[in-house]
Amino acid sequence: MDVAPAGGRVTIALAPCPVPSSADSFIGGTLAAIECQAQTIGNAGYLALSGPGSGIAAFLTAMLTIFIALIGYRMFAGRGPDLGGGLLIFAKIGIVVALATSWPSFRTLIYDVAIDTPAQIGATVGSAASLAGSDLSLSTRLSETDRAYRTLTAWGVGSEPARAGVSDSEGIEPDTTYETKALGAARMGFLTGALGSVALTRLAAGILLALGPLFIAFLLFDATRGIFGGWLRGLIGLTLGSTASSLVLAVETAIVQPRIVALITLRASGYSIQGSATELLALSIVFAFVTLAILCVSFYVAAGLRLPQWQWAQNYLPASMRGSGSGADRGAATQPADRNDPRSRAAVIVDAVEAMQRREASTGPGRGGGNDRARAVASAASGTAASRDAQRASTDTGGDAPARRRTTGRVSTSGNRRDTR
Repeated sequence: MDVAPAGGRVTIALAPCPVPSSADSFIGGTLAAIECQAQTIGNAGYLALSGPGSGIAAFLTAMLTIFIALIGYRMFAGRGPDLGGGLLIFAKIGIVVALATSWPSFRTLIYDVAIDTPAQIGATVGSAASLAGSDLSLSTRLSETDRAYRTLTAWGVGSEPARAGVSDSEGIEPDTTYETKALGAARMGFLTGALGSVALTRLAAGILLALGPLFIAFLLFDATRGIFGGWLRGLIGLTLGSTASSLVLAVETAIVQPRIVALITLRASGYSIQGSATELLALSIVFAFVTLAILCVSFYVAAGLRLPQWQWAQNYLPASMRGSGSGADRGAATQPADRNDPRSRAAVIVDAVEAMQRREASTGPGRGGGNDRARAVASAASGTAASRDAQRASTDTGGDAPARRRTTGRVSTSGNRRDTR
């Protein structure tokens, strides 16, 4: 790939991706072409969108301008961030600018992880589990398995000696083409599962990488940070899915290829292999569903990612730019109303009892069986409240009644025990 400026814009010259040329290298050549196209889309797309003359670059500039203007407005109003918040602001701006405009930074932190990590993890796990084809030779193993499928299809399943040329009493010939059809369907299922999983994970990752500058710009504001989080979760899910699907394909080739080779040996010896095509078809269908299920599990795991809340942003951004209210605001909003009531607890109880009494009285005659109990509770609460209020008033204001004078000395219980010994 060559990158050269032309008229203030970035011109990208890419080498053409290989195209499958022969039947023997169909699946291997197709996988290589898919991988090349995914890398080209991610690489060239990022460079095109992050270039000086692109619309995404102008969008990023506008987002940065709004972000800095909001911070300046808050500082002008005397509500600027503290030292720690200011450092985090600069760090946030630096991360966005570095990832959205610098290809070396983006390639090291995101591109290489999404493109190269699945093969590396698959090779490590596959080598530890002794899975042939789990490393970089997976394409070769898939090509060998596909070649074995084609060889077995050319040999056919043979004729069962006991039923060759035999018809039933009604003259209906038995279906001798089912095994051939099942063998072709087994190969089709194998190719669909292998090519489909690789094409989905690699091409989708390439497209998300190409749109990286657009999604990274949404990291600036808390209200749009969820879009960046969804993009990041998508990349993580595709990376996990690509790794898991490569391991599943390695297991499939380890099971299917020796079985096909054994069937070819039997056919070369002149034996019939009736029923084997159904077994191969069942294996291809099972592994296709397993690949689909493990991709769903990978995306489900990636969906559990939650970006941390930057609480310092709540202090300087307006409410319209915040993703959600701060914990303090939510706590204040959910506090009970009676905690802010300046009245005493007894007065609150009296009011509650009076309200209950009024409700019972409004139900009509014959239904106020609880009025006596309500009056008793109200009287007791009123007396308690009155006595407490009078005592508090006399204590606080030094009421007219003179304080009782102590006529005896104060002796503690421990002192009495000591004196009686």
